[in-house]
Amino acid sequence: MLVHRLLRLGPRRYPFAAGLWRALAGAQVVHVHGVDGLADQLVSRPAHRRPPIGISTHGGYLHTPRQRSVKAVWLRTLTRRTFARADAVWFTSVADRRRLAPAGRDGPVLPNGVDVARFGSVPRAPEPGRWLVPGRIDVHKGLDDLMVVLGRLAEVDSRPFTVTLAGPESAPGLRRRLLRLAAAHDVAERVRFTGALSPQELAAAMARAELVLLPSRFEGFGIAAVEAMAAGAPVAVADIASLRAHVHEGVDGFVVPFREPEAAARRLLQLRGADLVAVGQRAAVAAGTHGFDRRAAAFEDAYRRLLP
Repeated sequence: MLVHRLLRLGPRRYPFAAGLWRALAGAQVVHVHGVDGLADQLVSRPAHRRPPIGISTHGGYLHTPRQRSVKAVWLRTLTRRTFARADAVWFTSVADRRRLAPAGRDGPVLPNGVDVARFGSVPRAPEPGRWLVPGRIDVHKGLDDLMVVLGRLAEVDSRPFTVTLAGPESAPGLRRRLLRLAAAHDVAERVRFTGALSPQELAAAMARAELVLLPSRFEGFGIAAVEAMAAGAPVAVADIASLRAHVHEGVDGFVVPFREPEAAARRLLQLRGADLVAVGQRAAVAAGTHGFDRRAAAFEDAYRRLLP
C-alpha cells in the first residue's frame, strides 16, 4: 500500500487538498469517503480528464442543527451537482440514502467494513453495573440526554453503576458541560471519562461492559454499535434509523428512547441484572456480516463496475 499525505487547505469540515491530482496520477478508480470539499474538488474536472469516482456518503453533513437551513440549500445545489458528476454514489446506510435524497441521486447501500475480528478476540468478562459509551464526545452523540436518563434511573434504583465514556472530546467544553449536567442530576460520581482508548484498550473495555449504551441523535452508520456487538456486548441503542438497523429488539440488542428520560430509565432498569448472554452471542453473529472480508468483496465488485 502506498500512502500520500497531502496538505489540507480550507476548514476541517470542508477540506481541499494541495497536490491531489498528482497523487492520483495513474489511478484506475477513486473512492471518496465523505461528502465534503474533497468530493467537490474531485468531480470538478471533466470525466474524460480524471479516473472514475465513487463517493461513499459517510453520514453526510446534516448531523447537527447548526446552520441547518444553509446545509439544506447546500444539499440541493452543490451536493446535487457533485452527485450528478460522480460516476457512482454509495450510501453508507439506508438512513443516509433517505437523508440525502434531496440531492437527487440514487445508488446502492454499501455499509462500512468493521474490524469485527479484533473485538471478538477478547473473552467476555462482564461486570454488573459497568456500562460503556464508546465514541467521540460530540454534540450529536446524545450524551446530554444520557445524563438526564441516568439521573432518572438513580432515583428508582439504588444499586451502583458506573458509566464510562471512552472517546476523544471533539466539541471543546462539552465534557465540562456534561459533568455539570451529571452533577445537577446527582450522578456525577457515576460518570467517568477516559479520553481516546487504543484499539486493544477499547476491545478490553467492551469485553468487561455489562451493557454498551449508544444514545446518539444522529449516526451515518454506527460503527461503534457493530464493534460492541462483535465483542458480544449487549447494546442499547437510540431510536434512530441507522442504529435500529443493526439490532433486532430483544434478540441481539435493544432500542431505548434516550430522548424520553422516564421511558428510557424504565427500559434500562429492566435490563439491569438480566441474563443477556444469549443476546450478546447473537449480536456477535449479526456483527459478522460487517466483517472486512465481506465488505471488501462488495466494494471490489462496485469498483469493477466503474472500470471502462
